[in-house]
Amino acid sequence: MPMNKKTFIAALAVTAILISLVGMQSVEVAKANFIYPTTKPKLITNISSPANNSIYNQDKIRMIFRGEVLDWTDPIYGHLVPTEVYVSCYLDNKLLKTYSYSSSYFVYALENLTNGQHEAKVTMRCVYPGILVGGYDSSIVYFTIQTSTNTSSPTTITTPTISPTLTITPTPLLSPSPILTITAEPTLEPAQTPTQTSDGTQAADWTPVALVFAVVVAVAVAALVYLKRRRKP
Repeated sequence: MPMNKKTFIAALAVTAILISLVGMQSVEVAKANFIYPTTKPKLITNISSPANNSIYNQDKIRMIFRGEVLDWTDPIYGHLVPTEVYVSCYLDNKLLKTYSYSSSYFVYALENLTNGQHEAKVTMRCVYPGILVGGYDSSIVYFTIQTSTNTSSPTTITTPTISPTLTITPTPLLSPSPILTITAEPTLEPAQTPTQTSDGTQAADWTPVALVFAVVVAVAVAALVYLKRRRKP
């Protein structure tokens, strides 16, 4: 007996409803009995600057890094493409910035870095549709900052008191120093020529006589004074 049009449409509707119910039940069973992929997502992170175990003499460095998501094909789920990808950079475990994945090359300026060792870190995570597994990868480098500052504390300089010290250095006997010999030459004074008078006779030198006379007069005066003082009552 041929099926009329209304009966055919009703049969299709019932079949669609049954398929939907079976699909929903399958999703619930899949959630309750999740099957993990047999492979893992492939993510790559890399930090090219600063270089690992490097020393810098400035407080500003460009942090250059990249993150890349490779094609992922799982035997159970097939080819998987992430719907969300995030790349984050850290300095000394402090989050600096998180990027939405639109490029595999990133640059972040590190400024006002303090002296000492630092840790730079990059993480990358992604979310895949239909599965409960996400991808994750990270890279870490260590670097050191050594800069000289002009604001150092003043240093007190104590000037030591230096006492004069007499150091006597003996002169070796084998190599004596040259001796300076000073020779005093006698000075010849012209002899006094006796004074001659107009008639050609030599004038007598009265200097000793005058000296004796002055002494005698002084003694006599002193004696007279002494006697006058004694006569007074």
